[in-house]
This record gives sequence, C-alpha cells and structure tokens, in this order.
Amino acid sequence: MAFLLAQAPCAGHQPLFGQPRRTQRHRAQQTQESPAPPFDHRRAPGPSGPVVMSPYVGKAQSSKLPYRDIFHGGRLLASLDWAAAGFLLAFKPSLHMTHLDSIPEDIAEQASDGDPVAQEWMADSLRNASRLEDAAHWYEKAAEQGSPSAQYNMGWLYFHGNGVKRDYACACAWWKRAAEQGLAKALGAIGLLFENGHGFPQNHAEAARWYQAACEHADAPSHWFLGRLYANGLGVPQDRAKALHHFRSAAERSHLSAQYSLAMALLESGDRAETSEGGRWLKRAAERQHLAAQHALGMAYLEGHLFEHDAQLAAHWLNKAAASGHVDAQFALGVLYAKGQGVLQDINKASQWWAQASARGHQRAQANLVVLSKAHAPLPPGITVHEIDHDDVSDFADTQPVAQDNHCKSRATP
Repeated sequence: MAFLLAQAPCAGHQPLFGQPRRTQRHRAQQTQESPAPPFDHRRAPGPSGPVVMSPYVGKAQSSKLPYRDIFHGGRLLASLDWAAAGFLLAFKPSLHMTHLDSIPEDIAEQASDGDPVAQEWMADSLRNASRLEDAAHWYEKAAEQGSPSAQYNMGWLYFHGNGVKRDYACACAWWKRAAEQGLAKALGAIGLLFENGHGFPQNHAEAARWYQAACEHADAPSHWFLGRLYANGLGVPQDRAKALHHFRSAAERSHLSAQYSLAMALLESGDRAETSEGGRWLKRAAERQHLAAQHALGMAYLEGHLFEHDAQLAAHWLNKAAASGHVDAQFALGVLYAKGQGVLQDINKASQWWAQASARGHQRAQANLVVLSKAHAPLPPGITVHEIDHDDVSDFADTQPVAQDNHCKSRATP
C-alpha cells in the first residue's frame, strides 16, 4: 500500500484575521517579558480518547537525538532526526482571556512583528474564545516559521475541520513536519489516522508502527493506543503482557484513560497481587474524575469483593459519576435511593435519576419507571442495582409486561 506524506503543508487556508487591535494597556511594560498563562487542557481538540494538544515546544536546540527508521511494507518510509526538546514555555491561555482587548499589547505587537511564540499565544487565546478561523491564521503563521506545537495544532484543526476545511491529508502533512522536529505525539496522531481509517484505508498494523515509534520517545497517549491494540489483537498479535506494559507506561505518566485501562486489565486477571494493584489504579483514576472509574469504584464498594462493603462510599462515587452524566451510574444511584442503601431512602430521587438515565436510552431505567408507575406499595427489598426482579414486581404491580422483558432478567452489571 503506497503511503505518501506531503512534504509541505496545505496552502489552501487563507488568513482570515488581520492585525490585532491595540490598546494603551501595558504600554509602560513593553520591554518586559509577558507572564506565561496556564495551559488549558479542557478545550483541546482531539479524536475520541485522551489526546490533547501539546504544550508549547520552545526553540529547539541544535543537538540531535537518534531515531529509528520507520519502515512501511519492508520499504524505508522515513528517517527522522529528532531535535532535543526544549519545553521552555509549557503554557496555554486561560479561559478568561477570550477577547483581544485582554491580550497584553506587547504580545499582540510581537505576533504582528513575526514572533512565532507570540503568534501561537494569540492562536491559543482565539481558540479558547472559539474564534477558530482567526486561531488557524495565527497557528499557520507560527507553524510556517517552524513551531512544532503550532504545526501539531494545525494538524488537529484540519483533522476536525475547525477554522479550516477538514482535510486529513493536510493534517498528516502538518503532523509529519512536527514529528520531524522531535514532537513524538505527532507520530501518535498519524497512527490515529490509520487506526480509524481517516484519509487512508484502515490499517491497524500501520497504526501500531506509528504508535511504537512515538512510544520509543515516551509519548504517553501512544503507549495507551498501542496497549489497546495489543489487548485486542488488532494489527499485532494479542499479548496481555505487552498490553499491560504499555498501559502501565502511560499510566505512570499520568495518562488518565490508561490508568483506568490498566486497572480494569489487572482486575480481570483474578491474581491477588494484580487485583490489589488494579484497585489502587482504579482509585487513582476515580480521584482524577474519570467517570467510568468512578462508576466502577462505586460498584466495587457496593459489591464488597474488591474492597470492604461500604454503601456510603458506593453512593459517594456513584453520585460523582452520575452528576457528570454517566448513565449507568445514574441508574445505579437511583436504585440506592429506592432501597435506602448508603443514602436516605427517597423514591422521588430514585425516579429522578432513573428519568435521567431513561432519557439517554437506559432500558432498565425505563423499565423501573414503568414499574413504579404501576406500584401500589413501596419497592420490595429484593430490588438490585441491576434490575427490578420479575418475582419482586409480581408482589406489588397489577401487571408487569415490562418486567417480563429479557433485559429485566439479565444479571449483567450495567
């Protein structure tokens, strides 16, 4: 399969934003260096999964790092020299800086005068203000001057069609330019194109090659991506040990989804030591607001197998996940309110949580709401977090057509 990476970025994007408006603010401080605002991860675009935009990469040093050749189908595809990373400016604009009037004048002037760091700062501010066409203009200016992170960000703009027309070939071209300057996560981004069939025929083996290349430079998202391929045998032989290795490599670098994946992989083993480690990673992911981890941790406290049974802790973690929109947690929390487990019994709150889950298509929540509408007595003690049992329903409902559905007889954990 022929695979060609464009050597130059797309030329189709026209500047849509002119010179920035200038104010008298900070006039007396023009010769001083502007403060570095914090990096805002929450608005970073990316594909499904945990990929976020890179931090700023400062001016690359002249020294080179060796990089293995990437082969495609037995043919040398690329040999990349890696500039030593100078992560000197690890910041992004904060969300409150959403208007040009709030951008320090010295930064606006430096951007207009061609400073790539100031141009990228402008682009980040505009992106956070959802002015994506203007952001693309400034990113492109910085990218053309060789900023690896601006090139990487231009790739995501083309990937999503934000501020520019969606074009996977252009995304790939910009990511290749960033990779050639030593930004390892750009290699992982190219791997995503192959894994998902964006711009190229879907090819898990080729995706694995790009992920592996990024992993050799300690890119945490690529470790997680490659771990998923090994766990499922996609493009590589299924290998649990390698999957755990890559999950752990990413998890130890604070990759949130990898922490959850590692936890679940360890918990499934049945080995006592691995189960204990899995519980620790599950707690860590839950504490960092991973919704599926919060739901799993709540269920673990409720069931009492991984941790000592604690209904209040179960309700605590299920409430966190439910409040953030996790549909299975909404259903399970409704059951806890219906039964008064870990919380004061409150049928109205149970109904409210089931209604939220039902609105998102949760069938057992829908079934429970129907049963509640037919009940002439309080809910029976046999109700579980998984369902309303057929036998329980028959004790207090006039009819139970919904309770007889197959999904109500399932014992699978939601």
